[in-house]
Order: sequence, then structure tokens, then C-alpha cells
Amino acid sequence: MSEPHDAPAPVDPDAPCPHGGPSSFERASGPLARALTSIHPLVLMAIVVALVLAGSFLPPPGWLLIVPVIVVLAWVLALGWSRRSPSERLMQVSVIFLLVAICAVRAVPR
Repeated sequence: MSEPHDAPAPVDPDAPCPHGGPSSFERASGPLARALTSIHPLVLMAIVVALVLAGSFLPPPGWLLIVPVIVVLAWVLALGWSRRSPSERLMQVSVIFLLVAICAVRAVPR
């Protein structure tokens, strides 16, 4: 028979963080982060997809619609950098670079 697995200990919200507590960047981002988490994930995904598609297919100033998506993704990456594994970081950075490349191609047509 296999040995029973220990369940993870519950997280105490009042316990101090191992890295010394939230930084000023994390504290300042708190209200906006809470507002974004209150929105249904499918709605957020639909907004992101709509902005990226519109920015990709609209005439030249349309690429500006992708810029807020890049900024928000970079902000989320910065907020969770210490809690992400290296592969998660690499995936998110690659998505940001892909969106920057789309913006560059759309902003500087031949």
C-alpha cells in the first residue's frame, strides 16, 4: 500500500511573508489587481483577444490597441516574478515579445 500524502498546510494570511512582506510596488498595485481579479476570467480573455485582433488587423494606428495588453502583461509578470517558475517566466516573456513584434511590424509597414 502507498503511504498517505500529507496535505499542504493552510496558508495563514496574517503570517509574515518569507521575503519580508509586500514591496511598495505590490502594495501600490493591490487595488488594480483586486479590480482585475473581480472580473470573470472569460471576460478578460475576450477583451485581450479583441484588442490583439483589432490591433493586428486595423489600419496603422490600430497597433496602439495592443500596447495596453503589453503593459498589463508586463505588470502582471513583474508582480508575480518571484512566485513563478523559470518556465512560466519564459512563457510569459515570450508572449510579451510576440506582442511587441506584432506592434513593431504593424507600426512600421514597408
